[in-house]
Amino acid sequence: MRKNLFILHLFFLLFSINSTTAQTAEEFYNQGIEALNSGNFKKALEAFSSATKVNPSYAEAYNKLGVAYYYNGNNAAALNVYNQAIKLNPQLAEAYNNIGVIHFEQGEYQKALDSYNQSLKIDATNPNTYLNRANVYGKQKQHSLAIESYKQAIKYDGSNAYAYNQLGMAYFFLKNYEASISAFSNAVRINPRDADAYQTMGDCYYYMTEYTKAVDLYEKATKFKPNDISLFSNLGNSYKKIGEYQKAIECYSVVLKITPRNGNALLNMGTCYEMLGEDAQALVWYERANLNYESLNAAQKKMLDSSIASLRKSVKK
Repeated sequence: MRKNLFILHLFFLLFSINSTTAQTAEEFYNQGIEALNSGNFKKALEAFSSATKVNPSYAEAYNKLGVAYYYNGNNAAALNVYNQAIKLNPQLAEAYNNIGVIHFEQGEYQKALDSYNQSLKIDATNPNTYLNRANVYGKQKQHSLAIESYKQAIKYDGSNAYAYNQLGMAYFFLKNYEASISAFSNAVRINPRDADAYQTMGDCYYYMTEYTKAVDLYEKATKFKPNDISLFSNLGNSYKKIGEYQKAIECYSVVLKITPRNGNALLNMGTCYEMLGEDAQALVWYERANLNYESLNAAQKKMLDSSIASLRKSVKK
């Protein structure tokens, strides 16, 4: 009898230990969320996988398992479990969105659109899905449709600088520069360090021939992009347009420190020195540009040939 009591006591202890150490699917799921948020995607994969084993009907866990697979670089496995999540819960909008992300990255834009649209039928208030759909329209150069989708994203999340930035780009591609500037202004209101927004606003003003405003915005962008060739080229061009040739030279000098054989910058240096009346110095830069003749377009080559011929005569006198 005493032996039987010992066996029963041992069984009770084992049962107690097992019941305290066994984890629920929800606990595994929460561990997975914490791992995702901390960037530990391998641990997240293990946690969500455990959650689905404990509860094979846990649709949300399958969806997050797909996210973990995605961040671990396994898109095929991610698609598989996203579809499993949808089988378990056909109203899981996030899973359709996540499938769209993979199709988008694979260049399957129509499939991505179908997935995003299905997600929005279920949840018409998710700003991220509107953003994702707009990006597909942008890739397809359907900028008007992209604009409407970006606006919907902003409607449900007015603090998203990226949405305003992308909206500005869509307007820019349509050459609606005033609307583009308005969108980018909201982007920098939210994120004052958005160098691309400052630069593209500068581009807008440049195309609107408002060169002084372009200069102001390009200068702001240079604080965050001190080695950007395109930015300093555009800033130099703007200074040249308003007759600030010495400042333009400083900008082109930055470009040439990074790319010494930049034909456009070499040609512009020559133009600025010629406008300053320093013909000998202008000829030096034109000759250097001539050594990089292949990087110039037909109009630039014609202008360069004419300038070199003219200056060679004047400098010899």
